[in-house]
Amino acid sequence: MSAPQSPARRTLAGGLSVHPIDIGAWALGGPDHNLSLPMGWSTADDAASRRGLERAYELGANLIDTADVYGHGHSERVIGDFVATVPRDTVVLSSKVGYHHCTAQHAYLPSAMRRQLETTLKNLRTDHLDIYFLHNSDLGPDDRYLGEAGEVFLDEKGAGR
Repeated sequence: MSAPQSPARRTLAGGLSVHPIDIGAWALGGPDHNLSLPMGWSTADDAASRRGLERAYELGANLIDTADVYGHGHSERVIGDFVATVPRDTVVLSSKVGYHHCTAQHAYLPSAMRRQLETTLKNLRTDHLDIYFLHNSDLGPDDRYLGEAGEVFLDEKGAGR
């Protein structure tokens, strides 16, 4: 498989060069529920998802956007299997944290955010994300977790993750 080439690239903050169309990976997670809401579609075929990722990459798409909640990690694992087959510096990986909190009191507790990031990195089979952001604006009463969430992002950025 050849590395993506496209004259229509865009440069994001931080110098990331991306195709103007990204790969949204919500559907790769398959059917699931979170916070009593349906997440994903009723069917997901991992082989077809993989072929879709490969074809999009061949056509130049290099930004893949997912989240820990898509299939409760399934989307990330499908992407991770693909990422392991291409040079890591040819894809821009974007993920989100905070839509679900697993067993934590709140999704933006620093310990929960760090645990989710570790899981996301393992699922995506990478040691870093290019883009990582908050998935929702529920930062607790009076934005209680805003400062702590920001500190986690700064710490993890400083660690190169």
